[in-house]
Amino acid sequence: MEKILFIVPPHIGYHSFMNPAVGEHKDTISKYLPQGILSISAYLKKHSNVDVRLLDFNTFLSRGDQFEYDSYAELYNEVLNKQEFIDFSPDYIGLSILFSSAFNNSNEIAKLAKALFPESMIIAGGGVPTALSKDIYSETDCFDATCFGEGEKPLLALLQAEDKKALLMSHPSWITRDKTSSKFPVATEFIEDLDEIPFFDFSLANLDAYQINFTVSHFRGAKNTTTLPIHTSRGCPHHCCFCATHQAHGRTMRYHSITRVKRDLIRLKEEYGAKRILISDDNFTADHDRAKQLFEYMGKQGFEIHCQGGFTMHSLSREMLSTMKNAGLSSIYLPIESGSEKVLQKIMHKPLKLNIVDKVVDNCRLLGIDTVGFIVLGLPGETKADIQDSIDYLKSLKVNWYNITIATPLLGSELYDICKENGYFKGDPFTSDFRRPVINTEDFTPEYIERKAYEMNLLLNFVNNLDMRDGKYKEALNRFKSVSNACNDHAFAFYFMARCYQQLHDTENFLSAAGKYEKIISGSDFWKSYADKLELPPLENTSKSTELKVG
Repeated sequence: MEKILFIVPPHIGYHSFMNPAVGEHKDTISKYLPQGILSISAYLKKHSNVDVRLLDFNTFLSRGDQFEYDSYAELYNEVLNKQEFIDFSPDYIGLSILFSSAFNNSNEIAKLAKALFPESMIIAGGGVPTALSKDIYSETDCFDATCFGEGEKPLLALLQAEDKKALLMSHPSWITRDKTSSKFPVATEFIEDLDEIPFFDFSLANLDAYQINFTVSHFRGAKNTTTLPIHTSRGCPHHCCFCATHQAHGRTMRYHSITRVKRDLIRLKEEYGAKRILISDDNFTADHDRAKQLFEYMGKQGFEIHCQGGFTMHSLSREMLSTMKNAGLSSIYLPIESGSEKVLQKIMHKPLKLNIVDKVVDNCRLLGIDTVGFIVLGLPGETKADIQDSIDYLKSLKVNWYNITIATPLLGSELYDICKENGYFKGDPFTSDFRRPVINTEDFTPEYIERKAYEMNLLLNFVNNLDMRDGKYKEALNRFKSVSNACNDHAFAFYFMARCYQQLHDTENFLSAAGKYEKIISGSDFWKSYADKLELPPLENTSKSTELKVG
């Protein structure tokens, strides 16, 4: 029996992790179940005799007193030296490198793994090794081989080969240092019928270690309940400049059968107690009829449905949204991405007009679906005037919350190529992590984009908060509380909590929140500057509810 240890490196650099910007949440580490590994493990176990273990370093990361390491290296060394891994003595150590920001972390882990397990083959897969397939070995000497594209078939072929070296040299999905010095074909070995892949191997993971993301708590009625993912398709035909998914999965859609998905949903419910389903497809609604059938089935099974993507704005017709709502969806991420049609069409390559956005948002509102607008800021070609146009438009939308993301040049994306060709990188692109920009163009600096993104967050989510504009102060209060719980020095959260308590005639809590706001402001030039710039009026206790003017 061959043994594989899959390792997921931290998705964020140590410096960024330990030094969050003022106002950032305490825990910004995404703890997503590594679905690629769960799929590969299930496939390998179906076709071979293999023992698989999973080590996800992201589940170790929490800020504050709980994280006591002076470097990631200390954490890696302590964990990999545990007796359970020494005794396991893996034949293969496979690193899953999905994000550019994880690349340097992966090299550090691979170097240590090679020292601790010199007989193990160190391999890597995911978006980064795929994008760097021909030059990754000029960056590092840590890997024996890297996988191009999807990993199920190439890894199975490696396990079953009697001559491992010959297999690596002949297989078009395996890249070695020797193969980079000569011309060789590089190709993904796709699984065309996804039903060939068994149900995710959830036995690998400690499911309690993977919590729902912070933003879910902004949604009305969100509960801390068992949430598990489904991934029912692969591929996406679209050409968004910031996306690199096509590198691994191609632009042609492939699907699990509806029968198979229904069977998986029943297993999630009966075997794992799942109450909320997280749809994690890149393009779940590419086939409208199929999507409707699956939504209707999830509704009949009593699932709460959560979507953090998986569709285009064009696919969200009133009929589709009504089907989703009736099935149990109470909140939705909307891929608006910009409030400027110029940016959407000419820079992002999204054939999206803002009148479509208007219709989708209005229909969500009529159906009672809470909305989070996903926005990307800081793309080459975007100007300060475009950003202001976007802000003006977004302020007019009746969206409950916005997720402002800084453009990150993922390896394999058109955005990365544009930045590299034009010399737009300021600093190491492998440190970019959706919060700290590295793109410097003729129109803006990284520092400007970082400031503007945070200003947009405060303006759209607090000053211009939709629930407060609608007089829904309890709903607004719950969202602001979620922010203050995750970031206890967030001045705007306490300021607007105080305003909500004032409108709800809760003097005691008004005074408490107002006091915390004043304390933060008095000791922070950062927060005072934003309070002044966005013209927050003084908090005054009154015996009667005062009308709050926002927006």
